Amino acid sequence: MSVQFVPCKENACNSTHHNNTTESTTPSHTDTGSSSNDFSLIFALLFCLEAVAYGLFEPVPRMTDAIVFSTLGSENLGSYGKVLLGAPLGFMSLAFATGSLIDFTAKHVDNPKYSYLPMFIGYTFFMIVTALSTLTIKSTGAIQSSNFGKSFWVLIKDFQFDILLMTSFIFGILCGIMFAFLNYFLDSLPGASNTLFGLMTIVACSSEVPVMFTSGWFYRRIGPVNCLYLTFVTYAIRYTAYSFLENPWLVLAIEPIHGISWGLMFSVTQAYAASFSPPGLQATGPGLTMGSQLFGKSFSSFVS
Repeated sequence: MSVQFVPCKENACNSTHHNNTTESTTPSHTDTGSSSNDFSLIFALLFCLEAVAYGLFEPVPRMTDAIVFSTLGSENLGSYGKVLLGAPLGFMSLAFATGSLIDFTAKHVDNPKYSYLPMFIGYTFFMIVTALSTLTIKSTGAIQSSNFGKSFWVLIKDFQFDILLMTSFIFGILCGIMFAFLNYFLDSLPGASNTLFGLMTIVACSSEVPVMFTSGWFYRRIGPVNCLYLTFVTYAIRYTAYSFLENPWLVLAIEPIHGISWGLMFSVTQAYAASFSPPGLQATGPGLTMGSQLFGKSFSSFVS
C-alpha cells in the first residue's frame, strides 16, 4: 500500500490565517515575494531529500525480495503475496490512529502545519526499527551473479519482460494519479475529514489481505497475464466510480476493490518479473519492474 498525501483542511488553514491577520488585510508585494521564495526553497529541499531517501531505501526491499524468491523457488513464485501481508496489516494498525491524531493535533496548535509533526516523528522511529531489522537478513549465493553483464543482457532482450516493464509503467501512471490527487479531490467535497482518509486506508488495506493471501491461487489458476488484464479492468471501474462521487464518505464503498487493483497487481508483477530473471538476478528483474512503476508514478504526478 502506497502512502497517500493528506491535505490540510481548508477551515483549519483559514482559521490560522485570520488569527495572524494584521491591520493591513492585503499583503504587500514584498511579503508575497518572500513567501514565494520560502516556498520554492522548501520545495527544493524536500525534493532533494525525497530523491536521496528513495535512492537509499529502494534497494533494500528489492534485495529482500531476491532472498524471498530464491527461497520460494520457481514453482512457488505465486506465493510471494503471502510475504507481503505484513505491509497492509501495518498500514491498518496505524491508519485510523494517524488520521484521528492529525485532526486532534490541528485543534491544539496555532499553525496547522505542526499537526503533521507526530507523523514524521513516528515515521522516523519505525524507519530506524526497520533499518535495524534488516541487519538480521542473511543473503545467499543464489542472488549473486558471476557474470552480471551477460545475465542482464539476457533479461533485457526478452521481449515479454520488456512488455512487463511497459505494463508496470502504465500501472505506475494509474497509481500515481490516484495516490497524489484522490485525497485532494475528496477534500474538495463537503464533509471530508482526515478521519475519512484514515478509514480509507483501513478499508483499502483490509481488501489487500485476502487478495495477497490468495494471489498464488490467481497466479497459478488464471495466469499472471490474465491477472494483469483483471487489474486494468478494476482500475477502469475504480476511476469511473470516483468520477460520480458527490458524498466523499461513499468512497469507502469503492476502496474494497483496491485489493485487486493494487494488491494483486503488485504481487503478480513482482513474481512474474522474478520468473524472467536469470540465476543470480532475482533482485534485478523485480527491481526494474518496480523502478518502471515508480517512474510511471513520477511521470503522472509531473504531467498532472
